[in-house]
Amino acid sequence: MLIRGGLLARRYFLIRCTVVVMCGVLVALASARSAQAVLVYERQRPSVSQIPRQGMIVVANDDGSNPRVIAKGTFPVVAPDGRHVAFFAGHSGGRGLWVVRVDGSHRRRLVRHTAPRTNFEIYNPLAWSPDSRYIVGNIATPCLASGHCGTNVPVTLVNIGRGVLARYPDIDPLDGAAFSPDSRRFVLGQAPPNSPNPNLVGTLKLAKTPRPKHLRSLGPGEVPAWGQPGLAYMRPNTDGLDPSFNEIDLVAAPGGVPRPLFRGKAPNGDRLAVIVGWANGPGDLLAGVDDGSTKRDIQPVLIDPRTRTMKYFPPKLTRISAISRDGSTVLGESLQREVVAVRADGTVKVLASHADSVTWTS
Repeated sequence: MLIRGGLLARRYFLIRCTVVVMCGVLVALASARSAQAVLVYERQRPSVSQIPRQGMIVVANDDGSNPRVIAKGTFPVVAPDGRHVAFFAGHSGGRGLWVVRVDGSHRRRLVRHTAPRTNFEIYNPLAWSPDSRYIVGNIATPCLASGHCGTNVPVTLVNIGRGVLARYPDIDPLDGAAFSPDSRRFVLGQAPPNSPNPNLVGTLKLAKTPRPKHLRSLGPGEVPAWGQPGLAYMRPNTDGLDPSFNEIDLVAAPGGVPRPLFRGKAPNGDRLAVIVGWANGPGDLLAGVDDGSTKRDIQPVLIDPRTRTMKYFPPKLTRISAISRDGSTVLGESLQREVVAVRADGTVKVLASHADSVTWTS
């Protein structure tokens, strides 16, 4: 009986171990499927101006294949883990900031907006934290039926599980937001007020997600991008050139000594227009340069923080959205309102037409 009991106990133990291992494998596979690389964009009707704006939120594979509509709304931004999409809805009875899973299920409103006859617009894309728990940015600004939008936009920090954590009415206008790699801190760029003085510069403000209501000034700067190499930001040059020629500084940590990554003009004579973000693999910074004209065309460039060299991605775009993790492909929007993937050799692949507000997790 003792031997039989021992065999039964051993068999029971082995069965339990097998079940636990299989469950772990299934959870890992489910997590891998939900965190796969995805492409998210807003599809609009061709040649139709909608006020209030209300498009279709589309999720596709990162190569543009298998597109499917998951919601009606505008300005979608996919979470870094590829599981949720945040977007704005402007339809009657549902105005606000929403979050939905990439399969279209479990749609929830995080921030409610009830102002009549208004639409949701944002001046900066929402910023997700790397752990996909927090969102910060301009939540909404009232836009009249005529299409005119105000500028007094509340900057809001949201936890997708708990709702609104803090609002920052003094950050107006917002000029970029970025989380630290560990998601415990974030930086807001406060643009200078409208003024004819071109030498005015914005201010960077730092906060911690556990204590989000306390903002600490970091000094001058705008359009922050935070990655493993450090915190990069843009500000007017200090070399006595035309103030419209911006520079990029990099600090290893907030409050550290900045070192320049970009100053003056690009090798082709263009000026710095925007900072987009970091490529996780090589640790290069994606930015955009233009010729200073009123054209809506920006040249994507990749800046190596170690050598300060620049690599160009040939086609000019109306918007640069993201870069792949390995730094080989830039995602953006063409002059023809197409979502395109651009490689450094100039190869361009059209991923979607009549689309904008594109993000991905590739």
